[in-house]
Order: sequence, then C-alpha cells, then structure tokens
Amino acid sequence: MDTIKRLGAFSLALGAFASAQGASAAGIVGQVDVRAESGLNARVVQATSTVDGGLRTEAGPSNARSGESSGTEASTATTTPATDEGVAAGASVSAKSGTVVVTKGDVEGEEPSETLDPMEVSATADFEAYARSVVASDDNVLKIESGPEKVSVWYREPAKFIGIVPVTVSTRATVYAGGEIEIDRPWWAALFVTGENTEDIETDLTATAGAIARTEASAALSSNAQARLVNALRAVLEARHEASVEASTSTGARDASSVE
Repeated sequence: MDTIKRLGAFSLALGAFASAQGASAAGIVGQVDVRAESGLNARVVQATSTVDGGLRTEAGPSNARSGESSGTEASTATTTPATDEGVAAGASVSAKSGTVVVTKGDVEGEEPSETLDPMEVSATADFEAYARSVVASDDNVLKIESGPEKVSVWYREPAKFIGIVPVTVSTRATVYAGGEIEIDRPWWAALFVTGENTEDIETDLTATAGAIARTEASAALSSNAQARLVNALRAVLEARHEASVEASTSTGARDASSVE
C-alpha cells in the first residue's frame, strides 16, 4: 500500500513539473520588454522570435542606448513566419513615440512593390509604406526601426565563422537625430571574419546619413527625414555588402587556382 501511495505522489509531482515546464516554454514566445525612455514615458516593445528549420540563430548583446540586439544567420538558412502576434499583424507603430518597426516577418508573403521615393514621404503612414517596400524588396534588409529620435537598419553582412564557414551577420546601423552614427554587432562577432571594418562603415555613414540628420531644422526627425536616412543607411550598407561579396569571391578564386 505504501508503495502505491509513493507511486501516486511521484506521478502527481511529475505532472506538476511538466505543467510548469510547459508554461515556462509558452512564456518564451511573445515576451514583452518594458523600457523607460527619457525617464518620462515607458513604451512596450513586443519582442519577436523567428522559428525555422534551417541553420539559423539570432542573438546579440543589448545596446545601452537603443536596447536592441544584433544577430547572425547562416547563409543556408530558411525563413518561416514568426509566431509572434505583433509580427503577424503587420508593422507596429507606437502612438506615443511615433516609432515604426518593420521586420521580414511583417512582409512575409507580400509581393514586393515598387520602392517609394523617400523624397515623397511626408507622414508616418507614408514612411511605414516606404519602410515596408524597402524590407520586402531587399533580401538583405532584415528590419527597420525608426522614430523622431533615431533611425536603425538591420542589414546582412557577409562573414565567415572562424574564417571558414560562410555565414551572414546581422549588423545594425543607427543614426541619431544629432547626426551621431552607431554600428552594432554581436559580442561574439570576434569569432566571425568580416570584410568590413566598423570604423570605415561609420565614416561612410557620417558623410551621408549623418549629414542628413545634422541639417534637419528640428531636433526631432520628420517622416521625410527618416525616409531619407533609411535610404542613406541602406545605400552604404548595400555597397559594403557587395564589396565584401566581390572580395570574398576573388579570394576564393585565387585560392582555388593556387591549389591547382
């Protein structure tokens, strides 16, 4: 009888543990990150995660100023829609801060439309349409987050894990309203060999996106300025991406010929 009672108690404990584990796992998807901005208002940003069957990881250090993280993705990865509710509903817009966030998941399944002219953007709705067209039409643009204070673009950067395995690192380029440029990569980026130097990218962006931000009459970036900044950030990152791919291809060809 004692043995039966012990087995029953063990079964109940095992069931409770399994339920707790399930609740913990469920809490991973759709977690909410609450952060204070300027010590006055708090905004809630829906954290998103992508689940796919390919070779892909997304992680990175939190940045002290922007609270975002960069990631890395293997070049053979496949992409599936994010399970996060905010992504499925489309690009998110914060009514308080005027921040627009567009990810690959937001435009999943959409036919790439003709990219709007950034000079024609004059309102938040225009900017959201512009940002969506950029993310949908450029495979290397992973995410755009923009508001009156700063504009950020996440872009795939070619790299090699320990100098051998081809991957792409998600590099975030940010320009602030005052013209300051910031490049953010994962803390473990030291394990990856990239063809681009952070200082060189910052120099190019300072001369382009930084100049646009500094010439704004207002301390807050207008929708038009944000669109022009996205265009400038993307142009530099795209040029750097193509240069890295070309350099890697040339190096590979030389190595192959030397082996022969």
